[in-house]
Amino acid sequence: MKVKSKDIAKKLGLSPATVSLVLNNKPGISPETRDRVFSLLQEYGYEQPKAPQLTPASNKTLQFVIYQKHGLVVSDTPFFSTLTEAINREARASGYSLTITYIDEQKDDIEAILSDMVQNSPSGLLILATEMFAEDIGPFQRLGIPLLLLDSQFDHVDIDTVCINNADGVYKAMDYFYHLGYSNIGYLRSSIRIYNFDQRFTRFRAYAADRKVRIEESNIFPLESTTEGAYQDMKRLLKERRDTPDALFADNDIIASGAIRALKEFGLSIPEDVSIIGFDDMPFCEMLEPSLTTIRVFKQEMGTTAVRRLIDVIENPQSKPQKIYISTELVPRRSTREYA
Repeated sequence: MKVKSKDIAKKLGLSPATVSLVLNNKPGISPETRDRVFSLLQEYGYEQPKAPQLTPASNKTLQFVIYQKHGLVVSDTPFFSTLTEAINREARASGYSLTITYIDEQKDDIEAILSDMVQNSPSGLLILATEMFAEDIGPFQRLGIPLLLLDSQFDHVDIDTVCINNADGVYKAMDYFYHLGYSNIGYLRSSIRIYNFDQRFTRFRAYAADRKVRIEESNIFPLESTTEGAYQDMKRLLKERRDTPDALFADNDIIASGAIRALKEFGLSIPEDVSIIGFDDMPFCEMLEPSLTTIRVFKQEMGTTAVRRLIDVIENPQSKPQKIYISTELVPRRSTREYA
């Protein structure tokens, strides 16, 4: 009886692209996945051909996937360009070539992209998961190729990850405010829900609870994720209130910059009336007036660490998945001062 590859994929919980690679005896599929497919095929009378013999030089490509769910966070900014440059540089230094694939969830046929991708038999996949949800990872896992997630992680998903130590960054920002004498602290919260922002907000509340600092719900400012959007939202929110917190911590530098512009238009002085701390340390932080105190993310270290760990997974397939956190650094500038 003839069986279709899509039926095999459905029975085994694999992608049709993975099954196609196995049926065509292509490299890039783990022995475990290959055996599962052929075990099922043997029930239908198929015989398993020998797996292709690969030389180390024939399989020295890393596939970097830049995944955009909406593109409101992952965009052409210095943060992601620096990260990509670091990944490419480390891959080349390690003897691997790097192929970059962009996936726009709202426009692209993801299954077709994955099918094309695996035909090239990459040694491993490095996925920029900033905008991804846990359910988006499944199709990549089912490819049976060594995999690492960058800039996000998910509970109950047992995959190697390299991401920002958000707890460390928030602690440094809040501790700085605390030692400057601030207790009335608000939060500039992006309207986009991603792992990094959710972690920062959770840690913000946790720090406040530990220090017995009361956070008023009215001091949580929901803002659009762009500079212009944050500016417009902050203007609208300021019109609806008579006062502001003495200090504000932001999900990132982009919305902090928009909020600063709105606060200044309302006659508030930074930092005399309101001190502000951002997150990421984007290049424009030094050019803002006043320059923005922020939490520096070591983007080059993130990229380098991700490539090194992925290569380790490729060369040691039995190693247990690791979650690696990249530390942060507080960068004091002129948007903060001691509480008067």
